[in-house]
Amino acid sequence: YMASDGFVALDAIPSILFEGLHGYFSNEELYASYDASTDLGSHRYIGNVQSNGISKGDRVLRSEPFGWDVFPENNFISVLPNDGDEIVALESYGSELVVFKKNIVTVLNADVPGDETPEGEWVGLGILQPSQVCKTELGIIWINNAGIFMYDGGDVKSLSLDKMPISKLGIVPSTGTDSDRELVSLDESAGLTIGYSPQDKKIVY
Repeated sequence: YMASDGFVALDAIPSILFEGLHGYFSNEELYASYDASTDLGSHRYIGNVQSNGISKGDRVLRSEPFGWDVFPENNFISVLPNDGDEIVALESYGSELVVFKKNIVTVLNADVPGDETPEGEWVGLGILQPSQVCKTELGIIWINNAGIFMYDGGDVKSLSLDKMPISKLGIVPSTGTDSDRELVSLDESAGLTIGYSPQDKKIVY
């Protein structure tokens, strides 16, 4: 109501609680270290999270909208938990989150943050280090012991064909023949990395 002195008087001071504004309680904020990250829309996703001395290699945390440095503990996605594998890299393509583990690649539909759902899994196509994957305008490309691959929102495509023989990779195949791409082992010492030149439209590995 309007007071006689011209000021508007309120019956009560309006209060907005933290949880009403943010959707979670203030004590649920989690500051963590992580090994992989990517931005998707107004959120940042981090993977292979370490917090409070605990490592969760198969967990992805999602930030609040435009809050890229604070991750509520309840905003998590478990990607194939307890499979003995850990997240190596994260990439985004369109509205999809591409999760790279050492053995498997998983694509999650992130159209609705908080309701990320699996769209595809490819076993045996994972990577061992972040330098083995990069983003291009045509899709996500990566290199591993089986060749070069691309995800463009549909299926995973092989870009290798016969252009990447075992001899050029410098890794000995299990049977000693180029026709068998099941390799004995692959680790960081193999030096496999990949990049992309947007000017030349060329993949460099």
